[in-house]
Amino acid sequence: MADPLRRTALLVMAALFITTPVWGPALDITGRDYQYQAALVTVDDNRIQVEGDHSELNGFDAIDCFEEPRHSRRCAVESRIVNGSSIQAPYPGARNGARSSRLDVREPYVAFADTGRVYERTTGWNDSAEAYVLGLERTNASRVFELYSQPVGQSARPVRRTVETGSAWADDSLSEPVLVSSSGRYYIVYVADTRSTLGEKPLTERLFELISFGIGILLFERARRGG
Repeated sequence: MADPLRRTALLVMAALFITTPVWGPALDITGRDYQYQAALVTVDDNRIQVEGDHSELNGFDAIDCFEEPRHSRRCAVESRIVNGSSIQAPYPGARNGARSSRLDVREPYVAFADTGRVYERTTGWNDSAEAYVLGLERTNASRVFELYSQPVGQSARPVRRTVETGSAWADDSLSEPVLVSSSGRYYIVYVADTRSTLGEKPLTERLFELISFGIGILLFERARRGG
């Protein structure tokens, strides 16, 4: 007669191998992980400032150009009109019904890190020149944060954990840095680093799951026959 302890051990091992497709993905040993960092951002004298060294920070939601040098190519237009001037963008032949005075952009505000001043993008229409008139107007930084920040309690769990601890690892990346409010403070949560232990290979993972299932069946049959 087989040793009951040995038979029990075989059954436990068989169950583990057979259920690998269920518990295996939860271990998340393949793919890429993302390190979130939280940067405290303050508003003082109607200017925004990021506390500490966050060189990996690449802008944040609703505010453009903050991560760019003042005269960078990407923000060349904004740096030219930040002093109160404007620039025209010709649109010949635009019909009144086809054009709109509303500027449709992802980041309606602009700020440069060297001054911290926040500006709202403006647009108008010059009939004689058949051109849009683009400009920037100084706006209230605190109001922008109130409008575009999301409460930490409504944020995803990795974002909440990052605000609480300063740093956290997550399975998914962020499409862009997130502005979060917590207890009267504002934080920018962004991806600072990545790591990958094993490359994500779905076909290889399914093959290992199939092999594990087969081993589990063999162990189960061995235990059923008495070890």
